[in-house]
Amino acid sequence: MNTTPHYGKLKAALNNKKCPAKDKKLLRHALEVYDLWIEEMEAVETTGRGRVFDLVDLLNWYKDEIEVETIAKKGSPFIKRQKGQLKIDNSIMEEFLVHLVAPYVKNKNLIVGPQRTFTSMAFCARSVNELPEVHLQTKSQDFAISKRVEYALSNEDDIVTKSFNVPLVTAECKTNLDKTMLEGAIGMASNLKDGLPLCKYFLLVEYLDMSIFNCTPIDNIFLLRHASRLQANDRTTKGIEKQHKDYPIDPKVMWDFTKEIASTIKKARRSDQVLERGSFRKVG
Repeated sequence: MNTTPHYGKLKAALNNKKCPAKDKKLLRHALEVYDLWIEEMEAVETTGRGRVFDLVDLLNWYKDEIEVETIAKKGSPFIKRQKGQLKIDNSIMEEFLVHLVAPYVKNKNLIVGPQRTFTSMAFCARSVNELPEVHLQTKSQDFAISKRVEYALSNEDDIVTKSFNVPLVTAECKTNLDKTMLEGAIGMASNLKDGLPLCKYFLLVEYLDMSIFNCTPIDNIFLLRHASRLQANDRTTKGIEKQHKDYPIDPKVMWDFTKEIASTIKKARRSDQVLERGSFRKVG
């Protein structure tokens, strides 16, 4: 698991042999800004809703510094064209979420951050006398809260031991969400819930690039900026800067997402209260 994915992408871009000297200078400055961002987030002393709002203020500041001031205004054509592959801006949200949910994850056995998690499992054997082969499917998630599970299969002669991460929550972070991406996410959510019905699957989206339609079985899609993707002819430096200014990430939406995380973890802790309640699910 990597709890500092954005930092890793900045360092990887800096060490990229194809990166021009001009961009390397910008990336060194970006690392200094990154250190300040982390320092400021760790210094936040508020709690609950106030803490989320303070963190989102810092997130908006940092994304403006990296995406507008560094890449859009000063970056060479190389870093502008390759930013999707380098994932410099895409990874900011992944790392932010680790800091965002930290107060709600008290169980030290839970794994938090970008990671590969379980999606499906099947057992196959060529004969009844052979130990079944486990076909385990996993997927790299932008963000997840999971628990490590180990299992062993044995017959009279053989023992196979493996492990994987079982997610309680998964979230995919999208700068732009189009119909193809959404259809892929729906398929992912459906496969995941076949094996883990109680797992929550969310999308965090900055810009919408499609018309809206039913997103079941995705638990929710959070539209962070209340904005559609800029048209191709508007994706200039001024256009990007104006959109960031007019449509900052909304702390109220991020607070709604945070409440979903807190509620999911709380329900998981109370799963042993079924007999006391007299029902599998809390009523009312």
